[in-house]
Amino acid sequence: MLEENPLPAVAIVVPKLDFQSTEALNTLRDRVTRIQGVDEVRMDDSWFARLSSLTGLVGRVSAMIGVLMVAAVFLVIGNSVRLSIFARRDTINVQKLIGATDGFILRPFLYGGAMLGFSGAFLSLILSEILVMRLSSAVTEVAKVFGTQFELSGLGFDECLLMLIVCSMIGWVAAWLATVQHLRHFTPD
Repeated sequence: MLEENPLPAVAIVVPKLDFQSTEALNTLRDRVTRIQGVDEVRMDDSWFARLSSLTGLVGRVSAMIGVLMVAAVFLVIGNSVRLSIFARRDTINVQKLIGATDGFILRPFLYGGAMLGFSGAFLSLILSEILVMRLSSAVTEVAKVFGTQFELSGLGFDECLLMLIVCSMIGWVAAWLATVQHLRHFTPD
């Protein structure tokens, strides 16, 4: 038997979630290197760099998809309101002939656009919560493979409320744009 261990001592340092950025990990490596008795520090950060760049890419793609979705919401709600205006053109004609203001004619379409935005947001919140519930266990398993702890969680109450309000406002604005554009070009028979 050997009287002492010929192999050097090895310590594995697992950073907390506060150190999950490249700069923080480099700072941690430098601090550990300065500890007396430490000869070498190896950091397996290649997976972290790939994961960080992939996360950045997903964030950018998500932002672009979000912008495209808002544009699609404007177009869908605007076209729905235009169809509603077209279906009610006789009623609008009678209202204009008896002296109804544009605001009076505009109001039901604005409410309809806001309700379309609200109902679309509500449906998307329900579907996203179902998606989070279905993917939660898979994401936890993938995080364990990478040696980190990560939990997929849905939107909080305040975020859901903000989404409902913003989508209702988007629907209201889309309906306002479509209705005002139609009323400008509308001449009673």
